[in-house]
Amino acid sequence: MQGWMERVGYLVTNLFHIYVFYRVYRMFFSESKVPSWVEQVAFGLFYVINSFVFLTAQNIYLNLLSSVVPLILITFLYKSSIRIKFFVSILTYVVSMLLDSIVYNMITYMHLDRHLSSIIVTNALASLLYFLFTLGIHTVKKQKLNIKISLSHWVAIFFIPTGSMMIVALAAYAGYSPSSNMIIVMVLLLINMLMFELYNILENYYQKTYESELLKQHNEAYLNQFKLIKETEDERRSVRHDLKNHLIALNEYVLQKKWQEVEQYVQKLDKKLRQDEFYVDSGNTAVDSILNYKLRILKDMQVQVNCEVMIPKVIEIDPFDLSLILGNLLDNAIEALEKSEVKNIDILLKVDRGIFYIKVSNAYNGVAYKSLVSGKIKYLTSKDNSLIHGIGLQNVEKAVNKYDGTMQIDSENQVFCVTIILYLNQ
Repeated sequence: MQGWMERVGYLVTNLFHIYVFYRVYRMFFSESKVPSWVEQVAFGLFYVINSFVFLTAQNIYLNLLSSVVPLILITFLYKSSIRIKFFVSILTYVVSMLLDSIVYNMITYMHLDRHLSSIIVTNALASLLYFLFTLGIHTVKKQKLNIKISLSHWVAIFFIPTGSMMIVALAAYAGYSPSSNMIIVMVLLLINMLMFELYNILENYYQKTYESELLKQHNEAYLNQFKLIKETEDERRSVRHDLKNHLIALNEYVLQKKWQEVEQYVQKLDKKLRQDEFYVDSGNTAVDSILNYKLRILKDMQVQVNCEVMIPKVIEIDPFDLSLILGNLLDNAIEALEKSEVKNIDILLKVDRGIFYIKVSNAYNGVAYKSLVSGKIKYLTSKDNSLIHGIGLQNVEKAVNKYDGTMQIDSENQVFCVTIILYLNQ
């Protein structure tokens, strides 16, 4: 390339091109092994090496190596199989080359390189086209997660890169000076980069609004459930309290030798007591209520339950938070056990020296659904409305954070295990 203007133009367009690669990787790889700044440094080095080789070597094979090798090496910053890493890196480069080829032939045919370097025009238009393609795939993925963004915002988001391509093409075709065209390209590419960052902010806003509404609905549902459980336990205690009256009635039937009535009365009483069977009796109303309610469901599913509860009657945690944490963990376990051939669950609640340990470990079918949401790994359900049902663990995490606690999730060997540590005020 000749001339400082063309070199600057290439550096600017290549910077946007590498930025698109960065966004493609963030889209395909859901989990990173390193902090985000390390990723950005890696792509920064990729940009420096790739630009330096192109501007100095002028060799097609070295240009190829300076693009493909860094793309492959950067994949090792993410958690995925070697096969997936290799596939994504090669696919990313092949799509880029294909778009470059299509755009180069179009601008040559239309003579759009009369007032601006064909390399700069090709880089700018191909990068914008790749950017639009990436934005489309990103949008489809978010739609599957039920993250709703208004139609007017979608139109504005997609109009910016589309309009930018039209302006670059018109500027290249018009008789503007090369310096003017270069400024136009630089400004448009900068606008598109800023637009995508604003798009992420907008997306996070919609997602947080959606999650807040779901959390509100979820909490209201658990509040109603808690009231229902409390009523059931009050009724059970009432039955036990009235046992003396039941014995008097039975004694009367026996004295009158009404054996059929005795049998019917005993069966009815036994059925009532079994229906309100008491599994856990720690003395903590919130824990006992939610555990007994969920354990009854697990028993009906013929799940082998190992439940160990060693907690005091009074815990320095909001009963509502306790109900939210235990309810969501057990709901997720029940959902997984419904699909699992192995039916077992281990539940541990223990308070020791100011630390509250909660551990729920259950068998599942070996398929854990994950997604990258707001830069973090989220476990989703296999149900159709995945975000609504999968938001349970997110609600648990929010409740845990209120107490500066920790939550660890393990999904290895077909066992889904959630371990929570909460720090109590002494």
